[in-house]
Amino acid sequence: MTNTIIDLSHNQARVDFEKVKAAGIKAVILKATEGRHYVDPTYLERFEQAKAAGLIVGSYHFGTGSSYGYFQAADFLEVAKEGILVLDLEHNPGSSSDMTFEQAEDFLATVYQKTGKYPGLYGGNVIKAFLKKRPSPIFAKCWLWIAQYGRPTPELPDTWDHWTMWQFTQKGTVDGVSGPCDLDSFNDHLGDLEIFWKEHSIGVPSENA
Repeated sequence: MTNTIIDLSHNQARVDFEKVKAAGIKAVILKATEGRHYVDPTYLERFEQAKAAGLIVGSYHFGTGSSYGYFQAADFLEVAKEGILVLDLEHNPGSSSDMTFEQAEDFLATVYQKTGKYPGLYGGNVIKAFLKKRPSPIFAKCWLWIAQYGRPTPELPDTWDHWTMWQFTQKGTVDGVSGPCDLDSFNDHLGDLEIFWKEHSIGVPSENA
């Protein structure tokens, strides 16, 4: 596996993508949207900055229980128009409303209907709990970005026999990023990271993809 991916949001106050690139990072996944109508205030500028620095870039949506998955997906796709796409499916500490199983399936199906590609699915315990209750053919069509810390290898949810990306810490340090950030590995048994990115991207691929 190659530890060459970070994911960021407005929680990282300052980012210098030239330094990030020089530190050996190849790809960054940025928070684009959350629930309905919320756009991360750093997203649009950072997306262009990361591309200009020679990084390959993706976008994620933080799912909530605020509305149907269809509407959340539509809002996400209004903002994120290229690169790989991901649904972040986890507990929402800022609200009492978590995205439901049905909303998540609706979101994933909508992204596929509108783009022709299933997004990645990010999470850990929430996904595992959902799939212990019932299988999801729609979840199974998505590539898995597993979040799990403090283990030599991640424990997979039912449905997948391999992970594509693994977020192995929330407390990483990368030159160019203020404060701690999430660090992620790519499963290089699946091939080359840049080829994977291109195959799973929508719109115009990032320049270096």
